Amino acid sequence: MFPPDVRSDTIIVWCEKAKLGPALTLVYSKANSIKTEYIDVPSSLHKYIIGKKGAIIKHRIQDLSKVPVDLNDESIKVEGSPEEAYESCKD
Repeated sequence: MFPPDVRSDTIIVWCEKAKLGPALTLVYSKANSIKTEYIDVPSSLHKYIIGKKGAIIKHRIQDLSKVPVDLNDESIKVEGSPEEAYESCKD
């Protein structure tokens, strides 16, 4: 795999032929272990999502400690396991 600072979707698996199956299984499980969701929300509404002193957003993601949430100008980015990313985006 490339270093984290290199943006590429390419993964090269270099191993013995007999170990190729398990190596590909590991690559696919890693690739599907993180999901990124974007929610389109205008920046004018961010204050209602965050709440006073961050109370609303803290309450919303309190059980999802491994899910980073980034508020951009016109969207909210949520990243984590597929289940946690979905859970934090529903409603």
